[in-house]
Amino acid sequence: MSWLRTFGILLLSFVLLSCEQRRVSISNDEMQQVVWYVEDLAHGIERKPTELIFPDGTESMLRVAQWAQGNRQDGVLVRQPEPLQQRLTRWPIVAKGLAQGLVAYTESGQLRMVGETVDSVGVTDTFVQILEPAVRQENIDRVRTAQVVIGLTGVSQDLLRQVRLVEAFHSVRRQHAVDAGGQLWTEPSPSSSQDEPTQSESPPEFSPRRDP
Repeated sequence: MSWLRTFGILLLSFVLLSCEQRRVSISNDEMQQVVWYVEDLAHGIERKPTELIFPDGTESMLRVAQWAQGNRQDGVLVRQPEPLQQRLTRWPIVAKGLAQGLVAYTESGQLRMVGETVDSVGVTDTFVQILEPAVRQENIDRVRTAQVVIGLTGVSQDLLRQVRLVEAFHSVRRQHAVDAGGQLWTEPSPSSSQDEPTQSESPPEFSPRRDP
């Protein structure tokens, strides 16, 4: 409950600030912080909404923090906000697919099934049948997540800032895929099977991690 009291105090401090003192636009650093926060939740890493509240923060950050509280009862988290809860629930399946080489990540942070082989230890046809729809829905919910955050941060009317926010999502999602043992997906070469995508053998480009 202590973090909840802290959230209330920070929220009150924010409200007491005059409109003249509040920054209107979310900064690039705040964008990075929001994206790391949201994607960490979707990938099973615990975060607290108080991390997004600052006395001199923007209203955009406040909106994200309020949304990020999810569904709580007596201060206890019952369910993450959507679509983060659905992504959190399916992440163990997707992470196993990445680790086993059945799923690769793209430059845009989306996911692709890699062939139809089940030679990896512990992988069965049944798992692949579960994995394929999970990957499809995960890609859909990744788009939904970005749309929600674009709306909450108020960058929908600023194309340049919207592009920066989307690029931040791409970078952070690539990093989470790398952390899960995933490899970068590349287009098949002419000598490769036309039906089977290939994975890049070059080291993936690591995106900067968030501050601890």
